[in-house]
Amino acid sequence: MIEAEYNDPRKPQLDTEDLGLHQAYLRVEDSGTTPALCLERVRVTVHAADGSIHKFDNLRLDTVADNRRIWLHQKYGKQLNLRHINEGGQS
Repeated sequence: MIEAEYNDPRKPQLDTEDLGLHQAYLRVEDSGTTPALCLERVRVTVHAADGSIHKFDNLRLDTVADNRRIWLHQKYGKQLNLRHINEGGQS
């Protein structure tokens, strides 16, 4: 069950002021009968209220191939870090 009172982004209000200074990450938690997650490509774009755009990526997943997948699971890795990138690619 989701406990909204403990996970409310308005308390405190989330701020994008320092967003470009920190890594972002994806994290998986066990759920259901097949809790593993296979990632072949991940990109995250944040459109801030001030009009700025922040992009996060894991460039090792830039091309799709058998050796370009990351599995996330409670037993063998729950988190994938994403790097803040500029339009040109690297941070």
